[in-house]
Amino acid sequence: MRAARPIRVTLFDEHLMCIESLCAALEDADLIIDTTTTVRDELPELVDRRRPDACLIDITTPDAASVAVIAATARRGPETRIVALVNEPPLSFVQGAVDAGVHGFARKDGTLSALRLTLERVADGQRLVGADALRRTMPAAAHSISPGSVLEQLTARENEVLERMIAGDDTRHIAAALHISRSTARTHVQNVRQKLGARTRLQAVTLAVGHPQEMPRLRRPSLAG
Repeated sequence: MRAARPIRVTLFDEHLMCIESLCAALEDADLIIDTTTTVRDELPELVDRRRPDACLIDITTPDAASVAVIAATARRGPETRIVALVNEPPLSFVQGAVDAGVHGFARKDGTLSALRLTLERVADGQRLVGADALRRTMPAAAHSISPGSVLEQLTARENEVLERMIAGDDTRHIAAALHISRSTARTHVQNVRQKLGARTRLQAVTLAVGHPQEMPRLRRPSLAG
């Protein structure tokens, strides 16, 4: 948990008017826009110098260049939590952004209150890679799997672990939530991935959220917004 103080945010957007609008809409006693830039290449150095709690990166084009700036920013400011502001990115971008160091996603067409909540939760240490964002970016193969063929192999405990994976929990948080050891949690995660035929956690969650009708007991948390 963060200390009770305003959240300091560095904001990148290529459009100055958008920055001015976001600053006016978001900034208050609990959230301060510490620094802003419209130049993508300046962002990593700015985060390194200012060390904000969170960095909000507007993604105009979800491509390799955007992933690269996320990675560079994460390297220069490892303690800064990164939120990508993007609508319906391709799965390749979601995977690349998560690997590069993104801690959460928010929608450009979402509400300001949802964006604020995402920034607050990410700054507080949560990881918001939610089911809704993944569902919109699933490859066609994920939709083509026959009903009941994906999740029926999971045990009750593996189902609980999958629920925490969808919520964005890492192994440490899964272990704490389910009152099991980290090694046991890690084993369950590996089993879930293997049974779903997924190489990564993200792919496992992507497959799972493609079959909500088969998961009546899961809450399927989503991104704020």
